[in-house]
Amino acid sequence: MRRYLLRDLPEEERTRLEDRYAVDADVFEQILAIENDLIDSYIRGELTEVERQKFEAEFLKSAERREKVEFARALSHISVLAKPALPALRFSAWDKVMASFSIRLGVPQWALAAAAIVVVTGGSWLVVQNQRLRIDLRQALAGHAELRGEQESLRQQIAALERNNKSDTQQDQQRIETAKLEAPAGPEITIALIAGTARASGESQNTLVVPKISSWVRPLEGWKPGRSLVGLQLRLDRDEFSSYHAVLRPADDSKINLIDRPGLKSTLIENQRVVVLVLDSDIFRTEDYIVTLSGSNGTPGAEEEVEAYSFRVVRK
Repeated sequence: MRRYLLRDLPEEERTRLEDRYAVDADVFEQILAIENDLIDSYIRGELTEVERQKFEAEFLKSAERREKVEFARALSHISVLAKPALPALRFSAWDKVMASFSIRLGVPQWALAAAAIVVVTGGSWLVVQNQRLRIDLRQALAGHAELRGEQESLRQQIAALERNNKSDTQQDQQRIETAKLEAPAGPEITIALIAGTARASGESQNTLVVPKISSWVRPLEGWKPGRSLVGLQLRLDRDEFSSYHAVLRPADDSKINLIDRPGLKSTLIENQRVVVLVLDSDIFRTEDYIVTLSGSNGTPGAEEEVEAYSFRVVRK
């Protein structure tokens, strides 16, 4: 506690001590008593040179502490005047004090009375000051504890976000690996589609070229000659939903749904969030198509349209 008052403790130990006396009145009173002893030792010149330097550099920074030191110095001077022993007569305590000061030291009684009043008043002032300091200190410590609690909460939130990001990355990687394992073997054509529709004549458009395949592909699993898989990578500007719903239509007839596939998940391909739609190539003819993508966060019937993707298919 003495080192704490001289600011000679590591920050961690200072914090532990502050937490203790913030909730334990006995510890707080003990610190006040050690503070008074430290002040008395300074006034009497009993501190080591190192302690004296720390006392003057750290302890005396506070104006209230400087006032306490000055008051203690004044009390010390009065106690020096009162050192001679009181006469062993049958007087009241007050009479003994006044007689000792006036007779032996030749000090006027009115001056001694004034000094006594100063002592009593100063003592009351010290009590009030200590009480005020105690209240201020408790408020400051409460604010400090609240701030540390907020910092700890922020650290936990950051750690949780980092864990979630790491988990999402791992899940994306797992989905990619699973897709690789589960995807049927055979020729596969992939095209990355950017959101937007192209309606005006001459406007640039995504083009998917589907070649004819003359050989049989995995006949034992039901594949027919001339078919292959087409992978549409629907790029997302923002990945805000837990699942997606894709609908494929011809561009010239919005009432015909060639493909209606809910429950799709986003994945990460080459640092880009995409929704992958794998289709059989035989559903396509040489014409324009539109894929409408909606998103949902699990609430039934609460889908929100995300993007629309247009592309042209050319069969060769």
